[in-house]
Amino acid sequence: MGMSFRNIQIYNPGHEMKYDLEDDFCIEYLDSNWDTVMEDSLDTDYDAVKEEAVRLSERLDAPVISVYYFDDMIFEMEILVAGKTVAYHLVDDEGMETKNIPMLIEALRVESTLEIPFRNIIKKVNFGPDALNFISDLCRIPLDSSCIDDEPDTYKYKNMSEVLDSISNFTSVL
Repeated sequence: MGMSFRNIQIYNPGHEMKYDLEDDFCIEYLDSNWDTVMEDSLDTDYDAVKEEAVRLSERLDAPVISVYYFDDMIFEMEILVAGKTVAYHLVDDEGMETKNIPMLIEALRVESTLEIPFRNIIKKVNFGPDALNFISDLCRIPLDSSCIDDEPDTYKYKNMSEVLDSISNFTSVL
């Protein structure tokens, strides 16, 4: 069985915005711009994490990104605003499905110069692990966070020129 996890990402530069979480959840500050919310338990209740994402999106004046990754086969990223899914991208063994690419771009804070590579990922990368890694590195969001880390702001991304070259090579083959 492959890797499986679920987390929540909230854009919060400098971690200045404060908010409360339900019991059994914690905030990890793996990146200086993003809060990573995870279940504070070894056993992840995937439904509980999604429910926490919905609650946070109802309380915060910011999009909430819910990430679901299962068995190295399914990668799903949902953008929630006011308790509702307003955009998503799903990659699984049956294909890909995407809703509202402009909202994905806005919520993930994709720089205008990176929109074309991002759109290429969304439209062409049909293997969950690759899509997850490309989006995480391109957008500089620790989407693949699966465990609690003791050191703040320690998440490492690949060099951007290498990421862009990899995306270009990968998507030109497809």
